[in-house]
Amino acid sequence: MLDPLRSLAELVRTLTRTRPDRRTESNARTTTSATRDSHLAQQPAGKVGKSEALRERLRQRLRIVGTQDRRLAREAFVETVLAAEFGEAVTLDPAMCDLVRKVSQQIAADAGTDRDLGVLLEELAQEPR
Repeated sequence: MLDPLRSLAELVRTLTRTRPDRRTESNARTTTSATRDSHLAQQPAGKVGKSEALRERLRQRLRIVGTQDRRLAREAFVETVLAAEFGEAVTLDPAMCDLVRKVSQQIAADAGTDRDLGVLLEELAQEPR
């Protein structure tokens, strides 16, 4: 059976691996740059561009909707990822709202994935522009 959350869980892991490392304030920027550069160097160039573009879209959306309402933040994440994968035109489909809601509910139903996504969304929302 195909697990519909598998690709979203993999995306969360990918974004988590490329997120800034928050070890110490004094060396966070150096460590973050080195860690991110090392990880990005291992990925194909097209994938790096897509990953960074998606991160930026997510940051923009989270600045608008915030992270206080976890449901709304999850739905913004799901909608942004689906639009990145299938094109912005998919957001015009009337069935999109229902799909986003259902996928968001499935993510919320898995405590581990919901927790990891919440941490990721908080970090993305706090990253500088």
